[in-house]
Formats: sequence, C-alpha cells, structure tokens
Amino acid sequence: MTSRRSKAPHLRLLSILTLGSYVLAADARLSSSSAADAPLTSNNSDVCALLTMAEAQTAYPEVVVATPEESLAKQGIHACDWGAKPGGRSFELRLSKSSVADEIDMFEMGVMDPVTQAKLVREAIGNGQLVVGKQGDTPGVLQDIGVAAMQKGANTIVVVTTDVEGDHKVVAERLAKLAASAATRTQ
Repeated sequence: MTSRRSKAPHLRLLSILTLGSYVLAADARLSSSSAADAPLTSNNSDVCALLTMAEAQTAYPEVVVATPEESLAKQGIHACDWGAKPGGRSFELRLSKSSVADEIDMFEMGVMDPVTQAKLVREAIGNGQLVVGKQGDTPGVLQDIGVAAMQKGANTIVVVTTDVEGDHKVVAERLAKLAASAATRTQ
C-alpha cells in the first residue's frame, strides 16, 4: 500500500505561515489620537503612531484600539494591529526594511493556490504597489487579502487586511490612503 502526498501545502499550513507573523503582543495599549511628533526611524519603532485614530476610523469605522505587535522585531519588522478590541484586527500596519515587491510577494504566497500558480494583479500607488484578492472572485485565491506597500526612504510601509468586502476600487483606495498617511510620518 502506498500513500500519495500532495505537492501543494495544505491551506491551513499556508495560513499559519502567513498569519504566524501576526502573533499578538501580550501587552495591549490604546493608541493616541494624535500623530507622532517626530517621523519614525529605525531607532523609534512605535508604528501605531504612524496613523491617527481618526485616519484609521475613516477607513475602518469599527476600529477603537491600536496594539503594538513586535513578534517580528528581530527580523526588522515592526507592526501595529488596529481593531475593534485589544487583540482584534481590522488591519495591520507594518514598517520593514524589505522591498515593496518582497512584501507583496510574501503575502501573495500565503494566500494563492500554489497548484494554479496564479498571481494577483499589482496596481501602482504612489511609490509602491497594491493587491486585492477575494476568495471566489479572484482565480487561485484561497483567502481574502488586501495589501498596500509603499517605499519611503529605507522603509517600506505595509497595510494588510483580510477585510476586502465591497467594491474593489473602494478597498484599494482605503488601503492606499492608509499607506500614504503613514508614509508622511516615516523617514
């Protein structure tokens, strides 16, 4: 008796690999409603200060808290989860040293069916790119995803969400606006 192993990783494994970077910080705090006084640099990792609560709520009205997420800080990735409760996530804002293409590729690999080898359509936004994929609407997408990544100096600002309900154009504009706002407070 022989057993066959699929060449494609199980969907759960893909989700774990992608979402594993989103381990919630044990210490949650409320975000300040005002922007940071100084631009974020590699010496200042308060990514939550890159957006105001008003900016976050304009895009996602249910957001009431921002939680720093530093599980990938050793890899140079600092993040902030914005959600309806501590530990909840409507979207995540990240700051990394990776390129825009590398950030988009990483998230795309986690949600695309490796058997179909399909790719999401990349849209240009400012100094970056954006992708939106909906399971059932976009061929090869195993999980809903929206990612906007913009380059600002040595930093890449990334906004990622799995909440992509509604019109594609509206979702894309929402993500692009959040990334652009965060980029204004980044060196």
